[in-house]
Amino acid sequence: ESGDYKNHCCWEWCDVPEDECQYYNLIDVNDYYINDHYIPIAWGDRVEIFFINNASFERKEGHPMHIHGHFFAVTGLYNISGSQFINIHNFNISGPLLDTIWVNYGNAVTVQFDAFNPGEWLLHCHNDFHIENGMMTTIRYTKPQYWNSSYNF
Repeated sequence: ESGDYKNHCCWEWCDVPEDECQYYNLIDVNDYYINDHYIPIAWGDRVEIFFINNASFERKEGHPMHIHGHFFAVTGLYNISGSQFINIHNFNISGPLLDTIWVNYGNAVTVQFDAFNPGEWLLHCHNDFHIENGMMTTIRYTKPQYWNSSYNF
């Protein structure tokens, strides 16, 4: 090939047939912007994230929540009843380490990890349709003086 990708759907390998490329828009990587809605953390923190699944188009959809660059331990499972969280089970932090947890509809999960891998790391649902519609953010190692205490998650 000549290396001219202007008529291709993908920068690299993908399974979109050449004759269907008109239905896809290739985004130049130079058009990406910095995430302004990251979760700030600091080196050495024990970070706890509370995943809540109380919204679904079909009232049954689960979310495989995935974090890059870290492994977490599941510390709590909850049923959601209206605005109440009913504790199903608490776990010891020494349990198995994961990077993805399935959060069923009507449930919530708490996970914890130790922040010892600096950088900016993706945190997202592993369902492609959900990622494409914004169910993704990053965790970013920062110095505490840069934290915005009024930030609402």
